[in-house]
Amino acid sequence: MWRAFVRCLPRVAAVAVCLGVTELLGLPAAGRDITWLQVGYYAPTLLVAVAVTAVVSGAVLAARIGAAAAGVRSRSHGRTPGPADTGTQSAFFSAADRSRAAAASSVRPNGSSA
Repeated sequence: MWRAFVRCLPRVAAVAVCLGVTELLGLPAAGRDITWLQVGYYAPTLLVAVAVTAVVSGAVLAARIGAAAAGVRSRSHGRTPGPADTGTQSAFFSAADRSRAAAASSVRPNGSSA
């Protein structure tokens, strides 16, 4: 449970930065109050980047909190499932490719077969 909480901290920080961007930009301006309109004029790309990051982070937080409330656990536990997890071979390799690979792995380093 604590790992899920730790994984949410960067998302919470992104939302906090968005909420406090006017105060953060006011620090180099000798502590003056800066409005959202001034932020949009001074640094429009910063405003867009911070706003988009906060919206996406908020959506991820909502999904994670909803999943935690419903008791849903991740099946992959942080890794992507591969052929060993599903019990199937990759569709990109044919049976002939697999038999050639098996034959090549049975050859000893000195050139003789096993």
